[in-house]
Amino acid sequence: MQDGLADIAALTDPEDGLLSGRLWPLSQARVPGRLTLAGDRLYYQHDALDGRDPAGALDAFIRIRGGADVLRFAQRYGVLSLCVHGLPASHYRVPLPGTAATAAWCPRPGGPEDVFEPIERWLHYARQAGAIVRVASALQNGELGTVDDWLALDPDLLPPNAVGDSCRRVAGRVNTWLRLASVQPGLHWEDPQRRAEIRWVGGGTFGILAAQLLLATSHSHSLATCTGCGSPYVRRQRAPQRGKGNFCAACGPTVAARLRKRRQRARDDSSGDSHADSHADSNPHT
Repeated sequence: MQDGLADIAALTDPEDGLLSGRLWPLSQARVPGRLTLAGDRLYYQHDALDGRDPAGALDAFIRIRGGADVLRFAQRYGVLSLCVHGLPASHYRVPLPGTAATAAWCPRPGGPEDVFEPIERWLHYARQAGAIVRVASALQNGELGTVDDWLALDPDLLPPNAVGDSCRRVAGRVNTWLRLASVQPGLHWEDPQRRAEIRWVGGGTFGILAAQLLLATSHSHSLATCTGCGSPYVRRQRAPQRGKGNFCAACGPTVAARLRKRRQRARDDSSGDSHADSHADSNPHT
């Protein structure tokens, strides 16, 4: 960004293939100093917040499957700051006395020493984020996406049967994330000898995820779903061939080789069974 505003049409990081590129910087992820997992809750305190590079947050978030994953993510990228309604606390603003300005987020569950977030809500948002990018990738490839992903986007609506409606619904869900997080572009400028930066700001870690969803889905022609782990990823090579496996950087050749061996064993077993059946048919004494 030091050389001027980036070309926002080229959002994919050419080096690490993350779901959203680095060309529009985001606010730093703020990680609480104390995080603990107890039962179905993640507990934290708002002291000694540590700033972290938010790159890769969305990639890690959509891979969350349980409490241990939630804790690892929070230790790296911070908490979702969920309120008593199970929404990001930034969704609620109240007027400041005597001014037209607004401040204060919606109250969070627990006390000042033991704020907590339900793991179930984390899993809800992780499923929804993964569904958004998978459906966006499917639409770019001329498909409508799976029923499960559409239900994760909105369980109260039937899956759409037209591409235009599908695109509008995905865009609407991403815009809902942005509104909940109060994400907006902001100017970051600290040194008159260097150009100012445009950054996405607002909403804490949830806002970072919302902004990365925006960047990922707007560049969804490069998204693919990994055959190995089932997670969406940015594919820098040509589009995957229909019916053939393709793999993210985390799975790579290792998982591809493992799946090839598994298929080969299945073929060998099938061939052996067929040979045995043929031998039995040709032997009148069996």
